[in-house]
Amino acid sequence: MAEEEADDDAKGHDNPKQHNNALNNFVCAAFYGLMGVEERSEKLKDPILRGYWVPDMSSKTLTNDQLFRPNFNLTFGKQKRWHKDVAKQIKDKGLSFSRAYLNNAEVNALTIDMIIDRLGIVFKNARAKYKMRGKQQVEQDECEMTKRRTGRKLRKAKGRMKVRNLVAKLQSREYDWMFGVDYQSTDESEWEEVISEGSGDERPGRTTHIKSQNPWQSHPPRYRAAHVQELFALLDTHRIEDQTFDALTLYKT
Repeated sequence: MAEEEADDDAKGHDNPKQHNNALNNFVCAAFYGLMGVEERSEKLKDPILRGYWVPDMSSKTLTNDQLFRPNFNLTFGKQKRWHKDVAKQIKDKGLSFSRAYLNNAEVNALTIDMIIDRLGIVFKNARAKYKMRGKQQVEQDECEMTKRRTGRKLRKAKGRMKVRNLVAKLQSREYDWMFGVDYQSTDESEWEEVISEGSGDERPGRTTHIKSQNPWQSHPPRYRAAHVQELFALLDTHRIEDQTFDALTLYKT
């Protein structure tokens, strides 16, 4: 152990810039280590409701180990209550997370203010990662929503086309536009198509049924003329009957 410490003490940083980089890396490694995540990982944890420490549930022994949970929704300056506490933890435990950047003598020479100064830089970079992850999640959710809405429109267009021959007025080609996917509404539609088992996808063995009450309040699109809305309502009456017939046939077979 003494031999290991002697080796560490020999790894000094005479160049100020080199020392600053090493200090940043040391604080970064300790910061992520206190959170219990891989260094520079993008899988940062969400903040907790109160405080900034949580029990380390991964520990297999009964210890008092805790994991750091800063609030990445707030700036570093608005979280001064944990600055000194975390800086002290970094000074006391930092070498247990990484001995690659500073040696024992260099860590002992650090002041709490020096660590807090570097901690602000590390936190700012981590916060940027956290916010970017949230932005990417929003974009992914919006993409999934678009896919679901497009799927609903497609199923609605197919269902209406299937019963088009039952409405005499709609046999004319001037009404072809009513059966285009882009014209089918989703949130504004009069009917809601639902896949059993709560899936947004049509799969073998799953039945699509139509219910007249949406989980949201729906209204006909404002750009529809009254006589067009009446035609859609008539189409959907036939569509519901056809869907019910298919469901009964499937059940009997």
